[in-house]
Amino acid sequence: MFHLEVTGFEPEEGQTVVQIPEGCVSIGESAFRKQGKISEVGMPDSITLVRKRAFSGCRMMSKVRFSANLETLEPNAFEHCRSLREANLPATLGEIPDGTFLGCHHLGAVTGTAQLSSVGSRAFALCKELGHVEPFEHAEQVGTRAFASCSSLEEVAFSDALKSIGREAFASCHKLKRVHFPETLEEMGSDVFQGCEQLDFDSIPEDLKWNFPDAFPQEVIGRYGYVKDSCRADLLKAYQARHEQDRADAEEELAYLRDERREAEAAEAHASDRKERNEATQRIDELRERMRVVRARIAAYDDPSDDDLLEEYLQD
Repeated sequence: MFHLEVTGFEPEEGQTVVQIPEGCVSIGESAFRKQGKISEVGMPDSITLVRKRAFSGCRMMSKVRFSANLETLEPNAFEHCRSLREANLPATLGEIPDGTFLGCHHLGAVTGTAQLSSVGSRAFALCKELGHVEPFEHAEQVGTRAFASCSSLEEVAFSDALKSIGREAFASCHKLKRVHFPETLEEMGSDVFQGCEQLDFDSIPEDLKWNFPDAFPQEVIGRYGYVKDSCRADLLKAYQARHEQDRADAEEELAYLRDERREAEAAEAHASDRKERNEATQRIDELRERMRVVRARIAAYDDPSDDDLLEEYLQD
């Protein structure tokens, strides 16, 4: 029996919309990686598998129609698809693996989550505009930094099926106000809600706060009387680890922007007319500005004054 897999793609002149042919059952590893002009992709219902980094870096792709029979996504399949607006997941999909939608900055809504059994590490990290996620009715685990830096997310809900939440799963979700977790949770990592300034911690079951105090910001734990002076060394260690991870995320974003700039510079050098050259030049200027912002973030992470701020914080 033959199994047809899409292994690569060469667009026709001016082509931005791609419809994968009926009969293909899988999309190969990196098959569409960094196809910068694709705006829309349609999968036939014969597709059951999308392999690693299949659409990674398709920065202009704003819409994907998933196969109704899709069973498996491999890690990082849609990472850095910055223009992707929504993900309507099919009921046949069992899990969201590591890094699936990492860095999809404009991803605003995710539906079809009811059937998922797990959400992998950094699956939605850095999805800055993610504001709506349908409830997870069967998810048993949420990975490390799964929703970290989803700075527009306000609410998330899980059922009694949930057993574990990884370290920093919702760190830096600054607008997160409500979470719905079962009291039967068996495991929560450290700093799960670090930086969630608007979260209503009083709504979280009391037993969870007692059993997993390291999951909550230190000022919250202190309010409930769970922190002792002997925890100081652990607080310093956790603070440093969190900064190192944030810095690593920024370094990853900067490396991606460097690749984008090199491609834009190549396009400028080979432009056939003034319009193309101006477009490429404008793109280079935009990328340089974004790189400047990211470099400033990295410099802030390296600022020794952070230590002074921590000292003041621990003394309060």
